Amino acid sequence: MVAGLQVVVPRPAGAAPSASSAPGAAGVVIVRVESGLDSGWFKAVEASCPAGTVLYGGGGRISGGSGLVDLLQLLPGDPAAGDHVFRVAAIEGLPFAPRWRLHAAAVCGPPLAGIERVVSPASVLPASAVGTGAHAVCPAGKVVLSTGGLATSPAEAPLHWIRPMGNGTEVFAVVHRDDRVVPTTLASVGAVAICAPAPPGHEIVATGTQPTPQGLKVVNAWCPAGKVAVGGALTMFDPGGRGHHHFAGFVPEDGTDRSFRTEAEGPGGEDWALGSWAICIAA
Repeated sequence: MVAGLQVVVPRPAGAAPSASSAPGAAGVVIVRVESGLDSGWFKAVEASCPAGTVLYGGGGRISGGSGLVDLLQLLPGDPAAGDHVFRVAAIEGLPFAPRWRLHAAAVCGPPLAGIERVVSPASVLPASAVGTGAHAVCPAGKVVLSTGGLATSPAEAPLHWIRPMGNGTEVFAVVHRDDRVVPTTLASVGAVAICAPAPPGHEIVATGTQPTPQGLKVVNAWCPAGKVAVGGALTMFDPGGRGHHHFAGFVPEDGTDRSFRTEAEGPGGEDWALGSWAICIAA
């Protein structure tokens, strides 16, 4: 069983430890890291698990990007290889003068037997296509604890979906071409899954918005009472198929152990919908 979730916020250099930020002896913790707030064209941040814990999952998000900054990767490390870091990178799709920030979160917990990372082969997006997807499939007898994805050319074809599929045994990552960008053959996508034998209470919860022209959408997927969220996922539905809405990411929600917050943004003016997912285990 997994004990109650705590949040660990990185302290400024020289700050003294506090009891509230210390990981519990048998608990699950969230480590949050954020970049500086500036107008740099590229940012990368890493959230590392505390000693004695392993990586279960995590997420990342862009704040202040106005739909013009795209996620390049949401990449969990390989806990089976001792890599307990969640890495997030983002890049400006077009010249973007305002300041923006990148956030990463790692969900960490006690060692879990059989936990491992699966990375799909890259799926290349032909210049004649609008989208392509890649599947990371867990080995037999294991389920998805968290999701990740990598886009090689997000300015042209940003991440559009990262979601669990196959009754919770695989991750599907999709890029969708923005029709305002000249097609090339450079874009591709990879999917990443953290897999393990199903922990007690393993459950995947999905929710979403109705199609509206709203430019920025935020949706929380909530685990039932008595469960904690260890992974998240996101889907966007753009009936026009033009790829103008770009996802800003998903992270564990501040101040709670049960929710993943999903965000996406675009120019507005046409109906679209946002879906949010939480992967839950017993508390």
